[in-house]
Amino acid sequence: MSESLRKVTKSQANEQRALSSFLAVVCCSLLGFSLVGVAFVAIHDRPGTTAIFLMAAAMAAAVIACGVSLRSLRLSEKKSEVLNQALQDSSNNVDRLSVEADETNQIMQEVSAHFDELFRKIPAPCFCFDVEGRFKEWNKSFEDLTLLEPAKLINQCVSHFVTVGSDPARMDALIAAVFKGETFESIELLAVCSGGQTKAILCNAFPLRGYAGQVTAAICAGIDITERIRLEQRMLNHMEMLGAAQLQLEEQHLELVAANEKLEMLAMSDSLTGLKNHRALQERLTSDFKRSLRYSSPVSVLLIDVDRFKKYNDSYGHLAGDDVLREVSKVLLRCMRDTDFIARYGGEEFVAVLPHTDYLGSLEAAERLRAAVEAASWELIRVTVSIGVATVKPTMTQATDLIALADNALYHCKLHGRNQVCHAQDLADPSATASLEHHRPSADPDERRSISI
Repeated sequence: MSESLRKVTKSQANEQRALSSFLAVVCCSLLGFSLVGVAFVAIHDRPGTTAIFLMAAAMAAAVIACGVSLRSLRLSEKKSEVLNQALQDSSNNVDRLSVEADETNQIMQEVSAHFDELFRKIPAPCFCFDVEGRFKEWNKSFEDLTLLEPAKLINQCVSHFVTVGSDPARMDALIAAVFKGETFESIELLAVCSGGQTKAILCNAFPLRGYAGQVTAAICAGIDITERIRLEQRMLNHMEMLGAAQLQLEEQHLELVAANEKLEMLAMSDSLTGLKNHRALQERLTSDFKRSLRYSSPVSVLLIDVDRFKKYNDSYGHLAGDDVLREVSKVLLRCMRDTDFIARYGGEEFVAVLPHTDYLGSLEAAERLRAAVEAASWELIRVTVSIGVATVKPTMTQATDLIALADNALYHCKLHGRNQVCHAQDLADPSATASLEHHRPSADPDERRSISI
């Protein structure tokens, strides 16, 4: 339509310029003709002729004017037809656009209605707010969550009812950031409900933009996580209780282990001297004896007896006798290697197990012990010990054989004056062993006791 009007306007302008030029030429011609006629009449003095010229000029001008008017009329009619057609086309376009606009408006209304319906019924709390941070819209889930009346929400500040943590200023800062185009995901908000209660919402906050891309509003949509937080807190409390119970259980277990270790130590220790007892000796001697036979490694045993201990007890009392046993134990421990084993065998007797120790080594160790006891500082009288020594032989089958040999060597010491060391290997004559059993001193029978493990 615009193109047709431009063409018509341009054609009319050209015709008007041509008509103006034609009229200008005609007028000039008539004026010249009239002036010539007037001059001629003036020269020849013929008034009637002047009138005729003037009338002729007027008639010519009238004819010309009529022609021009008729042409202008035709041009106007043509222009009117073109304009009428253009107006008709414009009217048709306007009608079509109006129909399209009505259809579009109808679609927009339906979409808006669908969105409103969706917004109202979506099963998640949602609310919209403006740049000033005031409520504009909210859905039924938000109403059900807060139990607040709509009249209390409309145009009210969001930060009065929804906060980030307990600080309303943080919510105002979030609103300002959203209207700058930022989007927030998985933020925890606290909604103030009817009655002053609060509920937790896990929300996404994002801007809503207009046709030009400008931020016109913003929306928060989320889910109620109040129950989840309550369960998490309950679980955390239970975990803390469980941790405390576990810690207490571990402490009790450690106490039990310590008690068992202490009990085991007590079960394997002599209460008077602190040395290992007869039970511990059985386990260690059996283990070392088997290892010696398996790997052909020498093991020796020292059977140590405090000389005339019964007489000492009778003379100075049992408490003094206990002091002697404790001091002898200390001396023996100081002379032992880390790999050696020393135990109280019973009464005034002690047993030392020396792994990786052969005949000569065992004699040297025994003599070192005997000399150390004799050289110790004694409060009442000098205390001495006799030591019987035995070393494992390949022909032995049990640990008691080793103890029996050491016992025979010990009583050889007792028979020959005490305070000495004797190795069973030195008792070459087997009959000497039998005679020892027959001639053990009877004057001091309490020094003897049955030796067995």
